[in-house]
Amino acid sequence: MKTTAILTASLFISLSFSATANSHRHHFAKNNATDYPISTLLREHPCQRLNAPTDSLWGSQVSTYAWKAFFQDNSNAYIVNALNRLQCKEVFVSPGDDQSPKVQDFLQMASSANISVARLLGENSYVETDHGFPNLEAKMLSFKNAGFTAIHLDIEPHILADYKQNIDLYTERFNTLILLSSQWCAQEGIELSISIPMHTQPSTAALLALLQIKSYIMAYENPNMLSLLNRTTTLRNTLQGLYVWVVRAKDFTDLAHLQSAIAVLNQNGVYELGIYDIKEMDVRY
Repeated sequence: MKTTAILTASLFISLSFSATANSHRHHFAKNNATDYPISTLLREHPCQRLNAPTDSLWGSQVSTYAWKAFFQDNSNAYIVNALNRLQCKEVFVSPGDDQSPKVQDFLQMASSANISVARLLGENSYVETDHGFPNLEAKMLSFKNAGFTAIHLDIEPHILADYKQNIDLYTERFNTLILLSSQWCAQEGIELSISIPMHTQPSTAALLALLQIKSYIMAYENPNMLSLLNRTTTLRNTLQGLYVWVVRAKDFTDLAHLQSAIAVLNQNGVYELGIYDIKEMDVRY
């Protein structure tokens, strides 16, 4: 099934970008969601809801992110205890030196605590050229060799200085990286997930759904959840339930403020949540 999805996605990218290739060298992708026959391309993905809110911090366990500084500045026991205390079922970690004994020990401790771990990769250089995948592939292989069984991509072409002037070019590069990464991870037995912005391009969202890659929507900088839900209606519908809604701890004044926002999300059918990031959560909560 996964192989079929990857082959279909290859055709999807080819068709999406060849349609306009003759009109302009870098005019590869359309920006209107209606330009893509999503209903004929995407499979049905039932929304995987978590349990209804319970008497806990967030109503359910959440995903979070751990960057190098937090990982290296704290003991593994402290990090695992913090994840448990803050009811995090999943963590995307960027530890620095993947071959260090601390990383191997952390993977074992997290597994014993039933916390899923994915290697977090936040690097935009892979979309700055047309041939970024070989470097990305080498990096992913090093993660596998270090013992990681899951990889989470946090590649953000939208923050590059010339993105708005070259949206189609960066979209093509990003989509190609997603496709090739999905293919590589399927072959290597690695679970792949990805963080995406609220203004993700329609072709990228359609591709992620087609490849059945879980997407983590970065709903940052605005504590008004209803506004953000309305802004992302098309994106979320395109993802067909294969998404996690990620909020940022520092966007909320206190715990009660964040909990009220989560209640709004639950009331609107969004139950699978992430909170960015563990360092900020550890300080605040």
